[in-house]
Amino acid sequence: MSRISRVVTFGCSITFGSGLQHDEFDKVYGKILSDCLNLEFKNMALSGCSNNDIYHQVKLYLEDDASPDDLVLLALTGLSRNNVYHNPGIIYDDYFKINRAMESVVFINNLLSEQQIPFVFMEPFLK
Repeated sequence: MSRISRVVTFGCSITFGSGLQHDEFDKVYGKILSDCLNLEFKNMALSGCSNNDIYHQVKLYLEDDASPDDLVLLALTGLSRNNVYHNPGIIYDDYFKINRAMESVVFINNLLSEQQIPFVFMEPFLK
């Protein structure tokens, strides 16, 4: 494994830093960690993300900017958070939504593992 040179975070509003003033974005946990370890930092989180959205953000990162020198932190959202698309002909039950959310987590794991990029899954909402 190569030497870690950057921390890259994915997640929803907590990871993004929603609620912080523009001059306070250095207080997000990914930035604090990267500063403590003297590493670069990139925040790929977006407010309102579902785990499926995080999967798509990871795909974009792998296509554009990924490095085996990165440490990826993935803050998972609740399994009940889903994208909603209006399609009156299709009704999805909660079981399908949860399976889809879990599939996203499995797909993220597979994508990053295939690229040999070190990563950690986190659940920031648990106490």
